[in-house]
Amino acid sequence: MQALYFLHMQPNRYDIIFTGGGAACRMLLYFLSKKKGFNRLRILVLEEENTTAEKTWCFWETENNPFQQLVHKEWKQLKFDAKQINIKQSIQPFTYSCINGSAFNQYFNDVFFNHHANIHILHEKINSISKEENTYTVGTATQQFKTARIFNSVPALVADTPQQMWQHFEGWFVQTETAWFDEQTASLMDFSDYEGGPFGFLYVLPFNKNEALIEYTFYSSEVYDSLVYENKIRNFLSQKNCPAYTVTKKEKGKIPLYREKIDQQTKNGIINIGGAGGLIKPSTGYAFLRMMEDCKQIADSFETNQLKRRTRHQRFLFYDHLLLKIIQEDPSCAVAIFKRLFQQQPLHRILKFLNEDSSLLDELKIFAGLPWTPFLKRISLFK
Repeated sequence: MQALYFLHMQPNRYDIIFTGGGAACRMLLYFLSKKKGFNRLRILVLEEENTTAEKTWCFWETENNPFQQLVHKEWKQLKFDAKQINIKQSIQPFTYSCINGSAFNQYFNDVFFNHHANIHILHEKINSISKEENTYTVGTATQQFKTARIFNSVPALVADTPQQMWQHFEGWFVQTETAWFDEQTASLMDFSDYEGGPFGFLYVLPFNKNEALIEYTFYSSEVYDSLVYENKIRNFLSQKNCPAYTVTKKEKGKIPLYREKIDQQTKNGIINIGGAGGLIKPSTGYAFLRMMEDCKQIADSFETNQLKRRTRHQRFLFYDHLLLKIIQEDPSCAVAIFKRLFQQQPLHRILKFLNEDSSLLDELKIFAGLPWTPFLKRISLFK
């Protein structure tokens, strides 16, 4: 890292500039901070606003990760619901975990950044990025900054990456007056109210017997009015005979889903991370562990001339894009596929597959029970 350190300490010159300061930026900074010489680097984080406190991340894993102390709740059981289908299973050896964005944000603001005075955070919109020889110039409305390396996590700054679909959602943090939630089991997908139309489902994360996050998510090209999601949640609580409750907090968001493979590095050498680097799994929207693994590999190879990234086998990209195309063109068929999948396969095998850790034999077992026609009709799209 010492080779990147600028001896001339110019005020607006940095060794590294992060354009965008979300979860991927903070993860990469965390892993870089473990490397020798990190505190001698001048680092600038340019973010128009920080929204990490407004998010909730879920993931499944078989062992603890570096952010384990931030995990708000863990579940050993998951459930899947649809009309006339109610499945609840252990997911061992996996644990399904939830990290509250406010805890994640608080750790970095109150602990991490206070220990690293070499990191400067500026809340300004990025207006331009240019490169001349080996130096980038990043411009805002008020000033310009120079650096030898940029890590970008702003999808809008990635050229030629059309977004076809959003995974968009709104959720309520609910507190009931009497114990009602099964705190041992998280609901992964609930299609019970699906009557056709856009692909959508509800899920429930019970933190204890009286508190839970209830969220409704859609996959579509447009984002809906808040009343649409709220009616879905309200109807769910009514149909399940939920006792008197209070909505203590609300959250909403949208995740871009891409069918194309996203370049992790632009033509002028900018390194894309997080959602901008294609770390969101297109068929599910899950990203936390994928971003964490990618950031760790970047940090481990940072001092070399050959940057290493999290890789995925092309077949998983192919599976994702086929399923995303079905979700977009025939949502009812996609719901039927998920119902068949969860009826016929144990949850731990599905999670392994979604983690892209499955073997070809596992995948053959999964595909053997699914309707083939919707997939075969769309294979020609990838020729």
